[in-house]
Amino acid sequence: MSTHLININDTETPRDGFQNYLHLLPLTLFPQGSTMTTPVAAPVNPIRKCYSLDDETYNFEGIGELIDNMTDPRVGSVYFEADCQDVTAEDYFNVGNILENADERLSEDVGDIADNDFSNVSKEAIAELKEALDAWATKYVALRYWKIVGKTRVCNLTEDDLA
Repeated sequence: MSTHLININDTETPRDGFQNYLHLLPLTLFPQGSTMTTPVAAPVNPIRKCYSLDDETYNFEGIGELIDNMTDPRVGSVYFEADCQDVTAEDYFNVGNILENADERLSEDVGDIADNDFSNVSKEAIAELKEALDAWATKYVALRYWKIVGKTRVCNLTEDDLA
């Protein structure tokens, strides 16, 4: 896929703020013929909030669920909030590591004659293997976890939270 840059200077409309920098974004964010008002698809694995009572186990998806698990919820009670994202099986397959491991095992069996035969394949072949592994993982591995992305935040319950 080739990357093209948007040239916003081709328009008569004055730009301000962040719009002055749109020409730096790759066209893949704004496909040819689209405008800033063209809807953009939501990320496949969006970031959302998760909550914790102890800043270690973030196992609540909503503030209501968190409050339901507090022993004595009241205004000012401390809880923790973080941005989280689902883990996917595909995140844990590294094709480069798999191929390197195969090269090392081959070298152990046949010695120095081995010439990184697994790693020295085309980018297309590597992409094909990644696609096959991702498809396998999607079909057979059901992960029900999320991971924290970014810093956690200390929060206090408010009257609105308890309403």
